[in-house]
Amino acid sequence: MLTVVAAAVLLIAGMTLSVRAQTTLNDLRAAAEQGNAKAQFGLGVAYATGEGIAKDYPQALAWFLKAAAQGNSDAEFNLGVMYSHGDGVPVDYVKAAAWYRKCADKGLPDAEYFLGMMLLHDGPGQDLAQAISWFQKAADMGYASAESQLGIQYANGRGVPQNSRQAFFWYNKAAEKGQPVAQTNLAMLYVTGNGTTQDLRQALAWFHKAADRHFPDAMYDIGVMYSKGIGVPKNATRAAGWFEKAADLGYAKAQYNLGLLYKEGNGVGKDPAKAAELCRLAAEQGNRYAQYYLGAAYASGDGVARDPRQAVLWYRRSAHQGYYLAQTSLGAMYAQGSEVPRDYAKAVSWFRKAAAQGFAAAEYDMGIARADGAGVPKDTARAVVWFRKAAAQGYTSAQRDLNRLGVSSK
Repeated sequence: MLTVVAAAVLLIAGMTLSVRAQTTLNDLRAAAEQGNAKAQFGLGVAYATGEGIAKDYPQALAWFLKAAAQGNSDAEFNLGVMYSHGDGVPVDYVKAAAWYRKCADKGLPDAEYFLGMMLLHDGPGQDLAQAISWFQKAADMGYASAESQLGIQYANGRGVPQNSRQAFFWYNKAAEKGQPVAQTNLAMLYVTGNGTTQDLRQALAWFHKAADRHFPDAMYDIGVMYSKGIGVPKNATRAAGWFEKAADLGYAKAQYNLGLLYKEGNGVGKDPAKAAELCRLAAEQGNRYAQYYLGAAYASGDGVARDPRQAVLWYRRSAHQGYYLAQTSLGAMYAQGSEVPRDYAKAVSWFRKAAAQGFAAAEYDMGIARADGAGVPKDTARAVVWFRKAAAQGYTSAQRDLNRLGVSSK
C-alpha cells in the first residue's frame, strides 16, 4: 500500500518519518543529500506534514521529485496527489495523471484507483473506458474504493452498460471490506430492490455499518427511514437524532431536514430560529431547498428578522438551480412589485421556468399573465391553455377563471 502524505487526501498513514524510524531529522537529511531515495521521500514527508520541522510545501515537492527521479513509488504517488489537489503547487491535472500513471504502470492499486478517478471526471483528458479499466485492475487486487467505483459506474451506466446486478456485486465486495460509500449504496439497492431482492432489514443493517464509520450520507438515510417509516416504525424523534448526527458533520440535506423538523416541532421542540439557522447552513452549501426555505423565512419573518432583500437573494439562488417553488415565489415578487421594483417581464420569465416543470400555480400565473397582457402580449387563447393545464391538476383558481371565460376545462 502506498504512503499518502498530502493533507487534502486525509489518508496519512505509515509515513517514513524520522521519529517513527527512531532516526533524527538530521540523519534523514544527511541520507537524503547522499541520494538515498527513501530518505528523500521521508524528508519530503516531514516538510509536507510539518512533523519535526516547519511545514514547507516547496521543499516537500523538491524532495519528492528527487526521490521520484530514482523511481520511488511513494514519492511519485504523492506528487500526483499534490498536483491534483493543489497542495503547495498550482493544480495541474495533466502532471497529476502523469505521476499517478508512473505508479499505476507498476501495478500499484492505490495509483490505479486515483488515475481512474482522474480519467473519470469531466474535463480535459476524460476517458471513461480507461477509467473503468484502471478501476478494474485495482478491484482485481481487492482495492475496496475501486470496487465501490465500479459499482457506481454500473449503477449509473457510465463507461459501462447499466447493470444493477453488477453494481450490487461490486458494492457488496467493497462493503464487506468496510468501505462506507459502498455500504451506503448497497443499502440503497436493498431499499429499492434493484439488482437484488428488496430487503429493508438488510438495508438498515448496511446503513448502520456505514454510519458506524461516521459516514454522514448513511446517517441521513437512516433518518429518512425513520422519518418515512421505511422498514421501521415511523419515529420523528429517532429521525431527528440521525439527521442531527449527519448535520453535525456538515451534511446539507440533513441540516435542511432537521430544520424542517424544528419548524414543525416534529420529533423536536418547535424552534423557528433553530430551523432557520440549520437551513442557512445547508443553503450556504448550495442546497436549493434550504435556499428557498431561507428566502421564505426572510419574506415572512419566520425565525429571522423580516428582510425582503435577503428573501430575494435566497429565492434567486434557489431559482437559478431550477427549484420551481423559488422560481414561482420570485416571479410573484416581481409581479407584485412590493419588495422589488415591479417587472412583469421578469415575473413571466420565472413563471415560465416553473410552469415548464408542471407546477400548477406557475401554470396559472402564466395564464393570468396572458389574460392580462402583463409581461407578454395579451392572448386569451393562450391564457386558456395555461388555465387548463393548471385546472387538470386540480388548481381551483384556474377552474374558476375558465368558468369566468365561459370555456370548458378540456
